[in-house]
Amino acid sequence: MLFAAISVFSQNWDAVKGNPVYLYGEGWGVTVAEADEQALSDLISKISVSVTGDVSHEEIEKASNDGINGESVFRSSVRTYSQATLTNTQKIVIKNEPDAHVGRWIRRTEIDKIFEGRKHKIRDYVASAINAEEKGKLDIALKDYYWALCLVKSLRYPSEMNYETDDGENVLLVNWIPRQLNDVFSNIKVSLSKRNGDDLEMFITYKGKPVNSADYSFFDGRDWSNLYSAKDGVGVIELAPGNTAPNVQLKFEYEYR
Repeated sequence: MLFAAISVFSQNWDAVKGNPVYLYGEGWGVTVAEADEQALSDLISKISVSVTGDVSHEEIEKASNDGINGESVFRSSVRTYSQATLTNTQKIVIKNEPDAHVGRWIRRTEIDKIFEGRKHKIRDYVASAINAEEKGKLDIALKDYYWALCLVKSLRYPSEMNYETDDGENVLLVNWIPRQLNDVFSNIKVSLSKRNGDDLEMFITYKGKPVNSADYSFFDGRDWSNLYSAKDGVGVIELAPGNTAPNVQLKFEYEYR
């Protein structure tokens, strides 16, 4: 009975592997869970190869004095997104513990659905960012713009992802979102309201109006602080004792890792 069962499972798995309709991965381990994790990793790797066959690179953004700059690292980002969204795979335990062998597979058409779903999420993030920016909620605006950009760069064809703004302009998101991010940063103004020893109170505005909300960190003279939140235009800085530097460096959060 045991040999018969193994034979049936093996035949089913061979049929999956031999069918071009599917992408598959397989893994081995002492436990089924370990083998399944390897099988998923193998499948994601093959999805990554399948996706990157259509595009040349992906970019991540980093803030600098010159604004938002990109670095090319495509495949690792595809793996990350695939692992987070790969919920529609099939699984088969080809051989049970203690020498487990597990197979995972997915229809190639399901991968197309993943990317279509991602496009809907991108549009939702952009709409949310625009709305938040208008209300001075910079924490939400920066996060949603940046997350939308990360998803755009993970598409098969990032340069084809368009968005129609409220004024009817049809924009190319891969170029438009970085401009929006830099525009937000350039319109943030910070001034000192009052000082009490090592404690500073700041007044933060966006386009001349007090920000509704914004997240930031600062260099206290010894190290960078944890994340602080400004509300209704007011933010605080707690300097390290004895810090007499004439300027304080601030970083406004946008990645929200």
